[in-house]
Amino acid sequence: MSDSAPRTIRLYATVLVAATLAAWSNSLGGPFVFDDIRSIVDNPTLRSVATAFSPPGGGLTVTGRPLVNASLALNHAVGGTAVWGYHAVNLLIHALASLTFFGLVRLTLSRVEGRTLSTLNSQLSTAVAFTAALLWALHPLQTESVTYVVQRAESLCGLFFLLTLYGFARGAQCHPLDDTQKFTSDGDQRQCHLMDDTDASRPRAGWLALSAVACLAGMACKEVMVVAPLVVLLYDRTFAAGSLTAALRSRPRYYAALASTWLLLAWLVRAAAGRGGSAGFNTEVSWSDYALTQCAAVARYLRLAFMPRALVFDYGNSVITSAAAIIPAVLLLAGLVAATLIALRRAHALGFLGASFFLILAPSSSILPVATQTLAEHRMYLPLAPLAVLVALGVHAWLGRRALAVACVLAALLGGLTLRRNADYRSELSLWASCAANYPTNPRAHFNHGRALVATGRVPEAIAAFERALALHTSLVKSLALQANVLLREGRLTRAIVGSEAAGWQHWRAAVLHLHLANALALAGRDAEALAHSDEALRLDPAVAQPAIEYAAILRLRANAASVPAVPPPASIPSLSPSR
Repeated sequence: MSDSAPRTIRLYATVLVAATLAAWSNSLGGPFVFDDIRSIVDNPTLRSVATAFSPPGGGLTVTGRPLVNASLALNHAVGGTAVWGYHAVNLLIHALASLTFFGLVRLTLSRVEGRTLSTLNSQLSTAVAFTAALLWALHPLQTESVTYVVQRAESLCGLFFLLTLYGFARGAQCHPLDDTQKFTSDGDQRQCHLMDDTDASRPRAGWLALSAVACLAGMACKEVMVVAPLVVLLYDRTFAAGSLTAALRSRPRYYAALASTWLLLAWLVRAAAGRGGSAGFNTEVSWSDYALTQCAAVARYLRLAFMPRALVFDYGNSVITSAAAIIPAVLLLAGLVAATLIALRRAHALGFLGASFFLILAPSSSILPVATQTLAEHRMYLPLAPLAVLVALGVHAWLGRRALAVACVLAALLGGLTLRRNADYRSELSLWASCAANYPTNPRAHFNHGRALVATGRVPEAIAAFERALALHTSLVKSLALQANVLLREGRLTRAIVGSEAAGWQHWRAAVLHLHLANALALAGRDAEALAHSDEALRLDPAVAQPAIEYAAILRLRANAASVPAVPPPASIPSLSPSR
């Protein structure tokens, strides 16, 4: 039985899905965390079909991504905020993406011969595709895109991106090879009869239509989809038409359809207003600093792809401003880019893998600042795919018949790491503890770790976490206010007031700080000062009107009746959550 037999393909597909489900078997019970709260739990547009495709603005993860919002609304309609259902859909999306990737690689490799991929025996195309898909599906670097519910934006976009390529590969494939359809002796791309827009045979036209529809759907999921038409064109040049000119000439209507999907993306980006001001050239992060930071970021992503240790849930919004600090990363990336350019001319398929890696990363990891999150592991969801193909090709070329067994062992190790990483998502406390430990220079990680510690009653540890956050970023007003509130609960009034006053003059426009300071002063019996801070909070931010009015009313009443107690601040503690 050959590796390409339908029975063998079904067996590989079954094993792939089963392994994926096993690796994420412990992820279904994890709670909503971080941006999940704003984008799902507190998102009113999920509660009605009429508003499902109209996500809220303000730079949320769902902002400008109507299909992602609609998929979450479907979850809400079926199970409300029962979190396991959201996890189950995320896992289903990832399993479908893995199958699509398997099919795409198998279809591509089964039609590649000659020096372009001289290491590949065509009879092993299914085994190589299975290896690549298995490594990609089980890699722990994928956890943020699958286990973190709201990052469905990344995995759903990834699924539609792969479907766009798969639909094209099926619709524009060569007819079965005959003796004349081979590579020439110098390795040039073979020339064969390709279906074009005027082909009378229409079954494959449906695949091209599916490709265009998938591209349109992806544009409604995430902005990284902008490069999908370019990757398809490069794929066509590499594996079908032989040149960019031939590709455009053979299928002008198809490429016009792909290009038209940019109109939807442009409209969504414009409507989202730069993701609520958190992304674009008008943010507080300059394009040059962001570019320097991305050199280090991509180098880190590559390291994590091959050594997935110390994964980080949130890297914060720090930037690198000194070119000297990233010289090793720049040299690495320059070498990889040069190798990719050479491969595009001499080894087309390998060049395609390198170019697709950089193209997919480009929207988020080049010069266009994403100010609220300068590094993010979920950005490697799709770029990990070409790396997985390279590893699969290398393993099979090196080990021959033993390759599949070795690949399964490697996949089992990755699956074990994924299970362990998913365990970090079992609670907010464990997730933020891991984040703060693995990336201790991120003040946001320490703040949210402190917040999780407060929720579990571990106040002294929470205060220490807040102080670490402040030491790293002295303008974290919420951290100051929260620390004061925690100290109040512990009865340490003097320290709360002194600490809040010291920061209050530096950040005097922070209404929340004035509100907490008013409470500290009121409990200490310093009513006049408390009333002044309560009034200032109300003046600076009408959003705190109700608690500020309550403070003022109680304080004024207490001026005439000393028995009236102070009103404690609201018990809920907001998290520091960026747009993504």
